Amino acid sequence: MSGAVKGYLQILQREEIIENASFSYVEQALRFVTGATKSWSLKVSPSSPLKFRTVFDPHLGYSVFPVVYLDVEVDEALHIHKVPPFKKLVVTLEVKRFSDSGIIYRTHFDLANKSGNPAIYQEGPLYHVQFGGHSPGGVRASDFKLKIPRWTHPPMDLILVCETIVANFYPEKWRKLKGQRSWIEYINQSQQLCYTSYFEKTNTVLSGGRSLLNEMWAVEWGV
Repeated sequence: MSGAVKGYLQILQREEIIENASFSYVEQALRFVTGATKSWSLKVSPSSPLKFRTVFDPHLGYSVFPVVYLDVEVDEALHIHKVPPFKKLVVTLEVKRFSDSGIIYRTHFDLANKSGNPAIYQEGPLYHVQFGGHSPGGVRASDFKLKIPRWTHPPMDLILVCETIVANFYPEKWRKLKGQRSWIEYINQSQQLCYTSYFEKTNTVLSGGRSLLNEMWAVEWGV
């Protein structure tokens, strides 16, 4: 999987979608990815995130740039429990003003947290998207206080989040890239990783006529 991540980011670098320095940060993190086919982890720090090129937003009337950081641990043995293979998943997207790097948008794709003794899941879907949250580094002034709702959402890894960023912020680049074989191959690897068990679960629940939200609640589906 490290090869797919590196190859995908090389495309973004070549197309001048991401900053060269931030590509180097992720490339360094990929050196620590081991057991890339079955069990591996990848961490990109908030202090050295993947940074995208500045783009002018006509609706806002000023320039912005997205950044992504993450903490992911994969164990594909979890597939036997019919859940996506993540032991840890936090992928955060922030959009910042170019003028002062102020955060105007933050969202993260999460695996529900466990806490306590015995450990129990937090309230919410096992895999969810959540808006706002705490600013890394303890900068409370830029916190988004509201923690809910947590929306049911399939897991998203670095490649899938980047694909969405490119499609929304750099649409001309996306139209150029989306049909290229290597682009599709990298994305498909991430889709297989993130979506296979998730949509198998979805189909099972829909076939049984049950509530999808209830069946995907962390205490119901988590292992």
